[in-house]
Amino acid sequence: MKIQFSDFRILAEQPERFLPSDVEKSKLASIENLAIVEIAGRDSIAAAIKALQERKIDAFLPTLAYNGAQYGSLESVEYAVDVLARRVGKERVFDLAIIGSPAFWQALTVRFGDILADKFGFYTSYVACHLYIHAVRVPLAKHLHCKLIISGERELHDGKIKLNQTQTVLDRYAQLVSYFEIELYQPLRQTSAGADVVKLIGEAWPQGERQLKCMVSGNYKGLDGKVDFGPGRRFSDEKSAHFLDQYALPLAKISLEKVLRGEPVDYEKEAIEILHELG
Repeated sequence: MKIQFSDFRILAEQPERFLPSDVEKSKLASIENLAIVEIAGRDSIAAAIKALQERKIDAFLPTLAYNGAQYGSLESVEYAVDVLARRVGKERVFDLAIIGSPAFWQALTVRFGDILADKFGFYTSYVACHLYIHAVRVPLAKHLHCKLIISGERELHDGKIKLNQTQTVLDRYAQLVSYFEIELYQPLRQTSAGADVVKLIGEAWPQGERQLKCMVSGNYKGLDGKVDFGPGRRFSDEKSAHFLDQYALPLAKISLEKVLRGEPVDYEKEAIEILHELG
């Protein structure tokens, strides 16, 4: 498929777009077992394939959620959607829906980085960025009466630590989506080997290739390339949980509630109010 999207040069400059005008609501909303799929690389495609093996799914709506840190060629997104269509059947896969809110992403992840570091004892945009990726799909799911969002996040990555995909963090992502009566299904959570992901896909696809890139990729790694993670360390599940519970989750919930009511949202103002309440 060929993706058409004007002025995709600078993702941070894109307008807020929760409900794409080209989404076929009348058709999609009538599908009982519709699943929204996050398109974010090979893991997301493998997750959709595995979900079809485990769940009753009649159709997939692939979605790309843009933010202020992405760059790269849309050919990689086209490739991912084509792989999904080949593996699950073209008749099951709708055209890609492109959504996003750079202002929402900014308030969650980078706007108050120094203040968040002071309050929570650490800072990285990654934990909140993945929360955003799930949150931004909620309005579309509600619009289409869809109860299932599939993501390709994994707790284990061949022995590597990813701060945005630990058990504690993934549980909280699911809790946010569940708050809006939608399931965030993570079928690859216990898949540790990249080789198993490739096996599901059925063709060679190196990790990190053929997907949009992130300008702050690996920003939590030390000078030695390792992650200082664990109880009492620079990064920990306890710190991530505190950050999510006290700041990111409340901001995401109040923002999405307003979006769903059709109210304008000043994301920065909402964030400031939460930070003032924290003291």
